[in-house]
Amino acid sequence: IGLDFATQLPFLGNMGLWGEAALFIPKAASLSIDIPVPNGIDVTPGDPSMVKETSIVGPAVKGTPFIKATAGADYTIGKHVYVQAQYLRGFINEFGAGHIGNYIVGGTDLIFFGRKLVFRAFGVIDFPGNNPKLHSTDRGTVGGPSGVIAPALLIAPPWGYVNFELGGFALLGGNKTAFGQAATGSSIAYVKVIGSF
Repeated sequence: IGLDFATQLPFLGNMGLWGEAALFIPKAASLSIDIPVPNGIDVTPGDPSMVKETSIVGPAVKGTPFIKATAGADYTIGKHVYVQAQYLRGFINEFGAGHIGNYIVGGTDLIFFGRKLVFRAFGVIDFPGNNPKLHSTDRGTVGGPSGVIAPALLIAPPWGYVNFELGGFALLGGNKTAFGQAATGSSIAYVKVIGSF
């Protein structure tokens, strides 16, 4: 169940505004995993009763309703500068009501020679509350904010139909944060060549 809007504000130089929100009402579902060990696995080590399980059953989707939303603004300054900022609730790595995160996304394009040369930089920061501080005996306190910085250089040479992009994604944060954890992957640099014929 949702709604969205988009508009421009003439009295602010045609600044763009947009927003959307939706209430998700998931259907609860469970997942069963069979343990491929004869006679099962003892799930109570140290207990002489030796309780063995041949499968594990747990909730795959909880039935708790949750809201995803975004709101943002963008503005073009003259002919050469574009800026954008938005708030996100959800949309990045969320897996149901217990994992909804809050994020700020922002970026800019510096445009030259009629978009033949563009310097671009965007980033995402997650709120510290997305990564509650946990205590680990071997690494001390972990958690806190994390983010992504994505710079890029876009080149469209005037002599042909091939465009070039050089860029990267720098993932920042501790090992128990949304973007800093090992499961997110590593920071990368890339070169992209796009042909149009």
